[in-house]
Amino acid sequence: MFFLALALAVVTTVGALYLRRDTPGARTWERQNGIIDERFAFVFLPSFALTLFGLAFLSASSLSHENPVVSGALLVFGFPATLIGSIGSIMGLFGTRYPEWMIPTWRRKSPHRIPPRQRRRRNK
Repeated sequence: MFFLALALAVVTTVGALYLRRDTPGARTWERQNGIIDERFAFVFLPSFALTLFGLAFLSASSLSHENPVVSGALLVFGFPATLIGSIGSIMGLFGTRYPEWMIPTWRRKSPHRIPPRQRRRRNK
C-alpha cells in the first residue's frame, strides 16, 4: 500500500504541476471537451495527490510501529494531509464552489475561461 500510494502520489503531483505551468502543452485542454477542465486540473488533481501522499504517510506510520516517534510524526503529517486532500477532491468532483486563489493567474486571464457564476442573493 505504501509503495503504491507513494508512486501514484508522485505521478499525480507531476501531472498537476504540468497542468499548472503556462505552456502550450498545458493549454491544449482549454478548447477541448474532455475529462480535463479547470476544476479537474486545478482542484481535483492536486487534492488527490495530497490525499495519496497522506495515505502513504499513514501506511508508513503503521509500518513503523516499532519506533513510536517516527510513527507518531508520520501520523501527525498523514492524517491532516489525507483529510484536506479528501475535502479538496470532493470539491473537485462534485461541483462545489472553490476558492479563486487555486486557479493560476494565466488561467484567470485566459480569454477561453468562462468565469464561475456568481451566487444569487435571495430577496427577503
